[in-house]
Amino acid sequence: LLRERALERLLQDIASFDGDTRDAAAVRLRAEEFGFRLDLPRAPVVLEVPHDARDAATAGDRAVDRQSRNYDLLRAVRDIFSNQQDLVTSVGTDAIVVLWDVGPGTSEDGTVRERLVERCQHAVDDLEHRWGAQTSAGLGVVAADLGALAQSYRDAWNALRLGLLVQPGRRIFHAQEFRLRQILLNVEARAGAAYQESLLGALRAERNWPEVRNTLVAWCENGFRLIDTANALHIHRNTLVYRLTRIGELGGLDAREPQTALALYVACLLEEMGDKGHPPMSS
Repeated sequence: LLRERALERLLQDIASFDGDTRDAAAVRLRAEEFGFRLDLPRAPVVLEVPHDARDAATAGDRAVDRQSRNYDLLRAVRDIFSNQQDLVTSVGTDAIVVLWDVGPGTSEDGTVRERLVERCQHAVDDLEHRWGAQTSAGLGVVAADLGALAQSYRDAWNALRLGLLVQPGRRIFHAQEFRLRQILLNVEARAGAAYQESLLGALRAERNWPEVRNTLVAWCENGFRLIDTANALHIHRNTLVYRLTRIGELGGLDAREPQTALALYVACLLEEMGDKGHPPMSS
C-alpha cells in the first residue's frame, strides 16, 4: 500500500514538472528509488475505467472495496505492460497510467505507435472483459526527457477527453491526432464564431448541414482522396463528388481546392467542439 501511494505521488511529481533543474534531480532520484530511469524514452498511456461500471460488474452480492478493485486493475495492466521499466500506477479510482518504456534509443515513429496501440487495445479489451466497463485510452508521444514526458502525459489526457467528445465510438486516441483541436480550444469564442460564420454561413442553413460538415471533415482527414473519403463516409464516389460540388454552389467556395478545404475544415472543427462542449484540458 505504501509503495502504491508513493508511486502515485511520483507520477504527480512527473506530471507537474515545470522545468526547474533542481526539481528534475529530485524527481529522478525518487524514481530511481523504485528502480525507474526517467532518462529512457517513454510514451504515456492513460486508461480510464469508469468506477460505476466496475461496481455494476461486481459478482453476486459480495462487497468488494475500491482498493481491492484498484489493485486488480493494476495487476491486469501490469501483466500487459510487463517490462521492468514500465511504470504503472493509478490516478484516483477511475484511471490507470502507464509510462511505457519504448526501448533504448527508440524515438517516435509508425512502428512504435503501432506497438503501443496494439498493447493498449489488448489492455482495453482485457479490462472490458473482466469488469464489463467501457474502457478508453489516451496516448502521448514518445518523450526522451522529464520535461517532454510531463507535457506528453498532459497531451495523453487531453487526447482522451477530446477523443471521447468528438469520436465517442472509438476507444483509443493518440495525441498526434488531436493537435489541431487542442490549439482551437484556445481560440477566443467571439473570434471563432465570426470565423465560422464567414465560411459556413450559407452551408449551415441547409437542412442536411450535419452531413455536409461530416463530408468536409472526412475530405480533409483523408487527404483529399475521393475513394478514401467515400469509403470513410460509406458512400459512393459519385455521391461524394456531388456533395463537394453542391458545397461549392451553396457556399461559393471550392472544397476541392486544398487551401479552401483546410479553411472550411478548421471552421467545422470549431463548430463541432462548440456543439458538444469543450472538455476540461490539462494545462
